[in-house]
Amino acid sequence: TRAAAATDCTDCPAGSWCAPEARTAPSGLCAAGSFCRTRATQASYTLATTTATAGICPLDHYCEAGTGEPPHCGDGFWSAGARGLIAKSACSPCPAGEYCQASAAKQPAGLCSEGYYCPAGSSSPTPSATPCPPGSFCPAGSPTATLCPAGSY
Repeated sequence: TRAAAATDCTDCPAGSWCAPEARTAPSGLCAAGSFCRTRATQASYTLATTTATAGICPLDHYCEAGTGEPPHCGDGFWSAGARGLIAKSACSPCPAGEYCQASAAKQPAGLCSEGYYCPAGSSSPTPSATPCPPGSFCPAGSPTATLCPAGSY
């Protein structure tokens, strides 16, 4: 009450949206698949309506209802090119033969290194648990170790 200027109004908080008309509280939570950092004016978004402060959940992130800052799918996971994921369980394991790191957005970070193999969900190009074992070989991008040909070791 008694607000004298726009600066007396409170910004809609992260994770919530506030309808454009006069309000005394947030209108509700930001919808699953969207994020609302602050001052959001609608519950859900499309790619066309996305701004820096609110929008559809970006690649390699997921947004549950009420998300302010979208969390990353995490090491070993990615969004497989989809925006608007609504839960961490919607993130996909990194494809076999490749690795995914949270710092590399929008696609797998790269191929598994020579001498190693990367099963689905790998987060390093040289996974310590999967060096190429004796009697096999692993070129770059190997999803599994390949046995040496007959007559060799």
